[in-house]
Amino acid sequence: DCTFDINEGLRIARRLLLTINDSGLPTAGEFLDMITPQYVADLMSWGAIGARTTESQVHRELSSGLSCPVGFKNGTDGTIKVAIDAINAAGSPHCFLSVTKWGHSAIV
Repeated sequence: DCTFDINEGLRIARRLLLTINDSGLPTAGEFLDMITPQYVADLMSWGAIGARTTESQVHRELSSGLSCPVGFKNGTDGTIKVAIDAINAAGSPHCFLSVTKWGHSAIV
């Protein structure tokens, strides 16, 4: 509808995830960007990094700081080496620019 009401979308997403969590069901999703996960990862049981972003250093850094487990898909070439490298990278602590749960830019 061209409103681009991202704030409302984040509120709806959190309410939905809270409702699902309250019912006792686990939730999962793919993390596509660097900002949205900071608002929803605390309500997710598991997150995924897809094939196109498994090779992305910033997605590896993001994964190292999320409050839920993260799985990495194989690379776009179909091999698992990229995913193994991503797991190893995400297993180490990183400092990176992101957004806090309160919406402030910060080194996290």
